[in-house]
Amino acid sequence: MDKCRLDLAVCEERRHKIKNAGIPSKQQIENCFAQLDALAEQGALNFYRVKHGGEIEFPTLVRAPTLINGAAKGILQNLYGEEHNGLAFTVWLHLDAIKARVKVEILKSADDSHSLDDAKRGELLISVAKEKLAVERIEEAAIELSNGTVLRRSDADVRAVLGLSGDMPVPNED
Repeated sequence: MDKCRLDLAVCEERRHKIKNAGIPSKQQIENCFAQLDALAEQGALNFYRVKHGGEIEFPTLVRAPTLINGAAKGILQNLYGEEHNGLAFTVWLHLDAIKARVKVEILKSADDSHSLDDAKRGELLISVAKEKLAVERIEEAAIELSNGTVLRRSDADVRAVLGLSGDMPVPNED
Protein backbone atom coordinates (compact mmCIF):
# COMPACT_ATOMS: atom_id res chain seq x y z
CA MET A 1 0.00 0.00 0.00
CA ASP A 2 2.85 2.38 0.84
CA LYS A 3 4.33 1.81 -2.63
CA CYS A 4 0.99 2.74 -4.23
CA ARG A 5 0.73 5.92 -2.18
CA LEU A 6 4.33 6.84 -3.04
CA ASP A 7 3.70 6.17 -6.75
CA LEU A 8 0.57 8.34 -6.60
CA ALA A 9 2.58 11.17 -5.00
CA VAL A 10 5.18 10.87 -7.78
CA CYS A 11 2.41 11.00 -10.42
CA GLU A 12 0.95 14.09 -8.77
CA GLU A 13 4.35 15.78 -8.66
CA ARG A 14 4.90 15.04 -12.37
CA ARG A 15 1.40 16.33 -13.22
CA HIS A 16 2.10 19.52 -11.28
CA LYS A 17 5.42 20.07 -13.10
CA ILE A 18 3.80 19.47 -16.49
CA LYS A 19 0.90 21.84 -15.78
CA ASN A 20 3.25 24.55 -14.52
CA ALA A 21 5.92 24.28 -17.18
CA GLY A 22 6.36 27.49 -19.15
CA ILE A 23 5.47 27.82 -22.80
CA PRO A 24 8.24 28.00 -25.44
CA SER A 25 9.82 31.42 -25.97
CA LYS A 26 8.58 31.49 -29.58
CA GLN A 27 4.99 31.17 -28.34
CA GLN A 28 5.61 33.77 -25.62
CA ILE A 29 6.86 36.20 -28.26
CA GLU A 30 3.89 35.51 -30.55
CA ASN A 31 1.45 36.03 -27.67
CA CYS A 32 3.07 39.31 -26.63
CA PHE A 33 3.25 40.57 -30.21
CA ALA A 34 -0.46 39.83 -30.67
CA GLN A 35 -1.25 41.85 -27.52
CA LEU A 36 0.95 44.72 -28.70
CA ASP A 37 -0.60 44.68 -32.18
CA ALA A 38 -4.09 44.87 -30.69
CA LEU A 39 -3.10 47.74 -28.41
CA ALA A 40 -1.32 49.56 -31.25
CA GLU A 41 -4.44 49.25 -33.38
CA GLN A 42 -6.38 51.08 -30.66
CA GLY A 43 -3.73 53.81 -30.59
CA ALA A 44 -3.63 54.76 -34.26
CA LEU A 45 -4.26 58.39 -35.08
CA ASN A 46 -7.35 59.16 -37.16
CA PHE A 47 -6.67 61.57 -40.03
CA TYR A 48 -10.21 61.60 -41.42
CA ARG A 49 -10.92 65.09 -40.09
CA VAL A 50 -7.57 66.40 -41.37
CA LYS A 51 -8.68 65.59 -44.92
CA HIS A 52 -11.59 67.93 -44.38
CA GLY A 53 -9.68 70.76 -42.73
CA GLY A 54 -10.02 69.51 -39.15
CA GLU A 55 -7.63 68.31 -36.53
CA ILE A 56 -6.00 64.95 -35.93
CA GLU A 57 -8.19 62.70 -33.81
CA PHE A 58 -6.21 61.04 -31.03
CA PRO A 59 -7.21 57.67 -29.64
CA THR A 60 -9.47 57.84 -26.63
CA LEU A 61 -10.69 55.65 -23.81
CA VAL A 62 -14.21 55.77 -22.48
CA ARG A 63 -13.99 56.26 -18.74
CA ALA A 64 -16.46 54.05 -16.89
CA PRO A 65 -17.69 54.42 -13.33
CA THR A 66 -15.20 53.24 -10.73
CA LEU A 67 -15.43 52.38 -7.06
CA ILE A 68 -13.51 54.66 -4.76
CA ASN A 69 -11.31 52.91 -2.21
CA GLY A 70 -10.33 54.19 1.21
CA ALA A 71 -12.52 56.41 3.36
CA ALA A 72 -15.26 56.64 0.74
CA LYS A 73 -15.13 52.94 -0.11
CA GLY A 74 -18.23 51.62 -1.84
CA ILE A 75 -19.35 54.96 -3.23
CA LEU A 76 -19.82 54.90 -6.96
CA GLN A 77 -18.12 57.77 -8.69
CA ASN A 78 -19.95 58.78 -11.85
CA LEU A 79 -17.06 59.63 -14.14
CA TYR A 80 -18.30 58.85 -17.62
CA GLY A 81 -16.26 60.56 -20.24
CA GLU A 82 -13.36 60.19 -22.63
CA GLU A 83 -9.66 60.63 -22.10
CA HIS A 84 -6.67 60.21 -24.38
CA ASN A 85 -5.34 56.66 -24.59
CA GLY A 86 -1.69 57.52 -24.14
CA LEU A 87 -0.54 53.93 -23.71
CA ALA A 88 -2.17 52.75 -26.95
CA PHE A 89 -0.84 55.80 -28.80
CA THR A 90 2.70 55.22 -27.49
CA VAL A 91 2.61 51.56 -28.50
CA TRP A 92 1.31 52.49 -31.95
CA LEU A 93 4.04 55.11 -32.33
CA HIS A 94 6.91 52.88 -31.16
CA LEU A 95 5.59 49.41 -32.01
CA ASP A 96 8.72 48.07 -33.69
CA ALA A 97 11.03 49.25 -30.90
CA ILE A 98 8.73 47.84 -28.21
CA LYS A 99 8.48 44.50 -30.01
CA ALA A 100 12.26 44.33 -30.35
CA ARG A 101 12.69 45.02 -26.63
CA VAL A 102 10.01 42.52 -25.63
CA LYS A 103 11.72 39.85 -27.75
CA VAL A 104 15.10 40.58 -26.12
CA GLU A 105 13.59 40.37 -22.62
CA ILE A 106 11.77 37.10 -23.34
CA LEU A 107 14.83 35.48 -24.89
CA LYS A 108 17.01 36.69 -22.02
CA SER A 109 14.90 34.79 -19.48
CA ALA A 110 13.80 31.90 -21.72
CA ASP A 111 14.30 28.31 -20.64
CA ASP A 112 13.02 26.34 -23.59
CA SER A 113 14.64 23.16 -22.31
CA HIS A 114 11.84 22.93 -19.72
CA SER A 115 9.00 24.50 -21.72
CA LEU A 116 6.05 22.68 -23.24
CA ASP A 117 3.76 23.62 -26.08
CA ASP A 118 0.05 22.86 -25.68
CA ALA A 119 0.20 19.62 -27.70
CA LYS A 120 3.14 18.14 -25.76
CA ARG A 121 1.64 19.29 -22.44
CA GLY A 122 -1.62 17.52 -23.33
CA GLU A 123 0.18 14.29 -24.30
CA LEU A 124 2.17 14.24 -21.06
CA LEU A 125 -0.89 14.98 -18.91
CA ILE A 126 -2.80 12.12 -20.54
CA SER A 127 0.15 9.78 -19.97
CA VAL A 128 0.41 10.72 -16.28
CA ALA A 129 -3.36 10.38 -15.84
CA LYS A 130 -3.27 6.86 -17.30
CA GLU A 131 -0.33 5.92 -15.09
CA LYS A 132 -2.08 7.33 -12.02
CA LEU A 133 -5.29 5.43 -12.79
CA ALA A 134 -3.34 2.17 -13.14
CA VAL A 135 -1.75 2.74 -9.72
CA GLU A 136 -5.15 3.61 -8.22
CA ARG A 137 -6.64 0.37 -9.58
CA ILE A 138 -3.86 -1.59 -7.82
CA GLU A 139 -4.46 0.43 -4.67
CA GLU A 140 -8.20 -0.28 -4.83
CA ALA A 141 -7.60 -4.00 -5.23
CA ALA A 142 -5.37 -3.93 -2.14
CA ILE A 143 -8.02 -2.01 -0.19
CA GLU A 144 -10.68 -4.59 -1.08
CA LEU A 145 -8.38 -7.46 -0.08
CA SER A 146 -7.70 -5.80 3.30
CA ASN A 147 -11.28 -6.41 4.49
CA GLY A 148 -11.61 -2.87 5.82
CA THR A 149 -8.25 -2.59 7.58
CA VAL A 150 -6.97 -0.12 4.97
CA LEU A 151 -8.97 3.04 4.45
CA ARG A 152 -9.69 4.46 1.03
CA ARG A 153 -8.35 7.93 0.28
CA SER A 154 -11.08 10.57 0.02
CA ASP A 155 -9.64 11.72 -3.31
CA ALA A 156 -9.55 8.25 -4.90
CA ASP A 157 -10.46 8.19 -8.57
CA VAL A 158 -14.08 7.02 -8.90
CA ARG A 159 -13.15 5.04 -12.00
CA ALA A 160 -10.72 2.93 -9.97
CA VAL A 161 -13.10 2.49 -7.03
CA LEU A 162 -16.03 1.40 -9.21
CA GLY A 163 -13.97 -0.43 -11.83
CA LEU A 164 -15.09 1.91 -14.60
CA SER A 165 -13.41 2.33 -17.98
CA GLY A 166 -10.34 4.52 -18.23
CA ASP A 167 -11.93 6.05 -21.33
CA MET A 168 -14.32 7.97 -19.12
CA PRO A 169 -13.47 11.61 -18.40
CA VAL A 170 -10.75 12.21 -15.84
CA PRO A 171 -12.15 13.66 -12.62
CA ASN A 172 -11.26 17.30 -12.04
CA GLU A 173 -7.77 17.35 -10.55
CA ASP A 174 -7.35 21.09 -10.09
